[in-house]
Amino acid sequence: MNHDDEIHDWSSHAEPPFAAEPSQLEHSYLLDLIKVLRPHPGGLRRWSIMRTIRKNREMIGDPVPQKMEDGIERVFRNHCADTEGFKKRGCAPETALFHWPQGKAGGVWAVYPDRADVWLAAGSATRARPDADMFQNAAGASRNRR
Repeated sequence: MNHDDEIHDWSSHAEPPFAAEPSQLEHSYLLDLIKVLRPHPGGLRRWSIMRTIRKNREMIGDPVPQKMEDGIERVFRNHCADTEGFKKRGCAPETALFHWPQGKAGGVWAVYPDRADVWLAAGSATRARPDADMFQNAAGASRNRR
């Protein structure tokens, strides 16, 4: 099973097999962002991301809330290494899932694929905000499997 299958499996359940904080909707937006951005290492423009997420959600019958774009942007900013909010919360830079590869003015969003893979493999869903402990635990678990 690849990550797209895992994301679809998680997002297509009426009740995800994890407890997302602070909300299941926020967590589903994280999964949506990872799914859309993972195949594009250079990132995508915001409008393209929103259009793709909307299309994907409609295609599989997931809800498309009226304020979906606001929610997705909030989630992106909460997990983006380049935002002031992320920095002010004192989050370790290596825990960010997203970044602006062309700077804020560039309007391009991107995912750190290696971090997204770790987040997904670690059962990311137990938290809405990844932290250094989770990254270390996941890295240790992958070393132990070798």
